[in-house]
Amino acid sequence: VETQSVGSGDPPVSVTTDRVILPDKRHTLTTNSDTVVTEEIMIGDTIYMRGTLVSSSIYPSLDPETWISFSPEQAPEDSVLEQRVTYLTTALRYPFADVTAVTRALPASPAGEVIVGDRPCKAWTFSTTDDMTEGIEYVLAFDVEGRPCQLVREGGGVTETRTWSYPDNPGPINAPEEAVRVEQFPAAP
Repeated sequence: VETQSVGSGDPPVSVTTDRVILPDKRHTLTTNSDTVVTEEIMIGDTIYMRGTLVSSSIYPSLDPETWISFSPEQAPEDSVLEQRVTYLTTALRYPFADVTAVTRALPASPAGEVIVGDRPCKAWTFSTTDDMTEGIEYVLAFDVEGRPCQLVREGGGVTETRTWSYPDNPGPINAPEEAVRVEQFPAAP
């Protein structure tokens, strides 16, 4: 499964691409403009990371291009690293699990067809906006097999678009050969 989330607004656009090959491989890449914020690979019980998140918040002595490797239990409690490890090691959730039950219960209206990749998908729209408050506008699309194609959330001047694809022959997720093994993370400042 491949997922891409694109945010708009000010600051510049952030793009996250998440590839998962079950049972135990995941590759997440988050960029902001041309800067790699974080690139994370999980293969079995080993996590590999690089990017400005590593060099600014986790391991300040490293260059953002340097890969590190470690096991999940090494992540310091209550740290940015622990948050990322939790994301990487948590089982895949239903794609719309972060949409509340109240929002999922809102009435939806047909919104036509959208094309995601080369798949035609039927779209539905619904909104949390009411007479008193501006809310979030949603467009949700499913393919003919009932698989999620796209979720667009728009509100407060920001638009987030998340798409899902299901390649027949996904490319491999490989460990970087040049990763520096971390024995112990530096103490927080």
